Amino acid sequence: MRHILEPLRKAVVYPAKLAATLAPMQMMAFVHAYVVNRSPIRIRTRAFPAPVWLRPRSTDIRVAYELFTRRELEMRWPLARPPRTIIDGGANVGYASMALKRRWPDAHVLAIEPDAANFAMLRKNCAELNAFASLQCGIWGSACTLCVRPESTDSAWGLQFEPVSPGTPGAIAGQTMQTLVGLLPGQYCDLLKLDIEGAELDVFSGEHLDWIDRVAVILIEPHGEAARNVVTRVAAAREFQIDPVGEKLMLWRRAPA
Repeated sequence: MRHILEPLRKAVVYPAKLAATLAPMQMMAFVHAYVVNRSPIRIRTRAFPAPVWLRPRSTDIRVAYELFTRRELEMRWPLARPPRTIIDGGANVGYASMALKRRWPDAHVLAIEPDAANFAMLRKNCAELNAFASLQCGIWGSACTLCVRPESTDSAWGLQFEPVSPGTPGAIAGQTMQTLVGLLPGQYCDLLKLDIEGAELDVFSGEHLDWIDRVAVILIEPHGEAARNVVTRVAAAREFQIDPVGEKLMLWRRAPA
């Protein structure tokens, strides 16, 4: 079935998302880059005021569609004051960080992305943002060394990682949420956005979950039923309210003044 659906998706769904995201002239420039040089192109989308870098032969246009055209991060904010500190966990090429900074320009954003190619694009896209920092590392339940799983998807937005021995070729550092929250001003996170391709199962299964008490709102996309069950169980135990937001869950409670 997949060998039938995937060509159909490429023939119908992808062009529809492209047309919804790019105006005609920008769409022509994108198609030219796709066909001719295949290099990253800096381009304006219909719904976002600043130009963005994207790779024509990647999932970047699909991410741009979700974040700029569908505006999936313009969800209802549950707290009285806007977030002052944000962690963008699984930042991919930086579009989410850009959207969050546009919505809350005074917030300090820390973007976390493990993949080297994605991280390079993130740095290009977010180079002009103020109060912004980025780290190339993974997020895990314990400090460790991570590498892409051999059976992981080859799409730029779906890479999955697993712990490996130090010194493994291509390995990167895996950091804990405890460490990452500690890097923020005030060591407190008003909004933690997590889209980490299944690593949330390990992050929320660990014994050391005190970091959650220093987070006000978590916007998370659980990958699989096991991850969803662990996340909701931990959230309920920590007295978070749990609201569905599309495919994501918003876990929230009142932040300190």
